[in-house]
Amino acid sequence: MKQDVIMRVLRSYMILAVMAALVAGMVLTSCIYDYDTCDDVVTRRIKVVFDWDKAPAADPAGMAVYFFPIGPGAIWRFDIASNKGGFVSIPSGSYHMLVYNNDTYDILFRDESNYEDYDAYTAALGKVPHSLIPDSMGIDLDNMHPCPDMLWTAARSRVDVTADYVGYDNEVSDTEIVCCPDELCAIYNYEIRNVRHLDGVKFMVAVISGMSSSVHMATGLLGRDNVTLPVEAVAKNGDMITGRFYTFGRTVDVTAPNILDLYVGLGDGRRLCYRFDVTSQVLAASDPHNVNIVIDGLELPEIGSTQQGDLDVSVDGWTTIVVEYET
Repeated sequence: MKQDVIMRVLRSYMILAVMAALVAGMVLTSCIYDYDTCDDVVTRRIKVVFDWDKAPAADPAGMAVYFFPIGPGAIWRFDIASNKGGFVSIPSGSYHMLVYNNDTYDILFRDESNYEDYDAYTAALGKVPHSLIPDSMGIDLDNMHPCPDMLWTAARSRVDVTADYVGYDNEVSDTEIVCCPDELCAIYNYEIRNVRHLDGVKFMVAVISGMSSSVHMATGLLGRDNVTLPVEAVAKNGDMITGRFYTFGRTVDVTAPNILDLYVGLGDGRRLCYRFDVTSQVLAASDPHNVNIVIDGLELPEIGSTQQGDLDVSVDGWTTIVVEYET
């Protein structure tokens, strides 16, 4: 099968996985509990305000608001169709409070009944027939997860609701709780600069390993799982390859490398995988939520030439080239 057909199938499969996640996300986030109709529960009406000073560019369609009782009691969830705020009604008591945008598609949630264990995660894309995605590509679909959407979250470890006031942290209000959502997901950008013979490329796709597929909603702690994410690879200015993607972050497994594999199909039919170890750049990032990876210099073969690269291992038509570069 020609490589362009294989890559179209791979992209189509990823799109189907995203569509499946979309359906799952709609089921998870469209359920709105109208507790005002509970006749046997005496509730207090409270205004929840979202302050976006920490993420001024955020513009989610709506927000989910959870109140987890400290001690016995029911969990209360409200979906507010605004990123400005809205009103909720809950009984008096003490709660953990969790807020996040409810318009994500690729993110699933687990342990939703426990504030301490509430996680966001992505599911593996799974298998496709080997006839479509051959093992020679080296893509482990069982360990490949979609990139998450951006999550904006805010948490209050304790909120006290009484008949007279609402208290949280060092704040006391008659009827109002202010939440300050911030970005929970990291933003990664990579640039491969000074790329030669980019005009001979027919298609490109990239994957990066050593990433986490889960994050704790209240604390931002990452899971130890080590997964691979498919990421964009875009030609720019005739001599650059770039990509930008969201991720929960690098896995906390310190032994796991971050390997960026760039799959390139040339116009003459050759199929090349350029492998870059970007671990040191990821670890050295001053802000783990904003990681910039820069690779300077990549010479692609000219169409019709016999050039392969510095180090290559050919398997079933694919050539893997390990690229050494200065950071």
